[in-house]
Amino acid sequence: AAGSDRGAAARLSALDDELSRLKGEQQVITEQWQREKADMSRVQDLKEEIERVNIEIAQAERDYDLNRAAELKYSTLHNLQKQLRAAEETLADKAKEPGSGASKMLKEEVTEQDIAEIISKWTGIPVAKLVESDREKLLHLAGELHKRVIGQDDAVEAVADAIQRSRAGLSDPNRPIASFMFLGPTGVGKTELAKALAQFLFNTEDAMVRIDMSEYMEKHSVSRLIGAPPGYVGYEEGGQLTEAVRRRPYAVILFDEVEKAHADVFNVLLQILDDGRVTDSQGRVVSFKNAIIILTSNLGSANILEMTSLLKNDERAAKTAIKDLVMGQVSGGKDPSRETYTLVATSGAPLGPLGPHLAPYSVMSCSGTPLRETPMQMQMQVQTRATRHVPGKGAFPQHLMGIVEFSRPGQKPAEAIR
Repeated sequence: AAGSDRGAAARLSALDDELSRLKGEQQVITEQWQREKADMSRVQDLKEEIERVNIEIAQAERDYDLNRAAELKYSTLHNLQKQLRAAEETLADKAKEPGSGASKMLKEEVTEQDIAEIISKWTGIPVAKLVESDREKLLHLAGELHKRVIGQDDAVEAVADAIQRSRAGLSDPNRPIASFMFLGPTGVGKTELAKALAQFLFNTEDAMVRIDMSEYMEKHSVSRLIGAPPGYVGYEEGGQLTEAVRRRPYAVILFDEVEKAHADVFNVLLQILDDGRVTDSQGRVVSFKNAIIILTSNLGSANILEMTSLLKNDERAAKTAIKDLVMGQVSGGKDPSRETYTLVATSGAPLGPLGPHLAPYSVMSCSGTPLRETPMQMQMQVQTRATRHVPGKGAFPQHLMGIVEFSRPGQKPAEAIR
């Protein structure tokens, strides 16, 4: 009980300190807002006064009261304009002070950035697409993805190269930006790579639309993707896929565990991959040209794990064998239309129990824990030796992911220009 009381007292003291700190920050912010408001109000009041004087001057001239008009124009108006210039110079000087631009709370003009943010909310197009070029950003795509997806160097490079080719104009503009199939056992980073793409390209993980294909195992479930036919229940609601893309055209579309879906669902997917568009149940054409399509699958996972164990001492042979296995599994489907695509696969590198990537992976995994502990009034500190202990307890040597890129025959992707 004594220990519990001491813990409660410590938490209460910490909360009091946090409350005092926040009150101090609130006071500083309030004072800054009041100063900025006073300065802007001064400028606005002077402009209104100048406008009123101009109206009086015009009225005096219409009434041929030239003495009054001259007094207003060359005395009153002149003084007001002088005061306005001084007030505007004061505002400009404050704006030039170090750190004032980023922390400025009020502004008098509507900027290009403000308009872009409003349009972004309306259309779902990221602000970066509206106000700046993303060429420089794309050059660092692979490096940014590596920070979140640990140990899948080949897979990340393949995805980054495909995105860069598309942005360079080397891909078909009438198809999605890129289309991939991620294959591998659970936990190798398939979904995390999709989230990282959404965050980097579209500035938020909310730009990832996830469709769980295990919910589309029945023949009639295809209507849930594009909407129910006229006369059926839910016709006016639209499709789960088409509505999401129509509202947010710039997105990463993740079809999870695609091998579980009914064969008729693949007809819709093939149309999206081929034409970059689909017509929903209400006759609206939904474009996927600004989307990235990702299909994930556990197809061949058992064979991949078995082959990794057999060839664990020869990484190059393991990669070659797994690539052939992945190609055979994917192209061995029953749908002949799948053969109209060239499948370019690359496999990730295995993470052994003492692999160099496991310690950073442990640190990254633990970094999100404090965010979940905050509501529970708990604190945790991760020591370096703990990050070395965790991989040995929870890691598996079979940490491989295959990447399949869909492209037309005869249009094998060119090597990325660096």
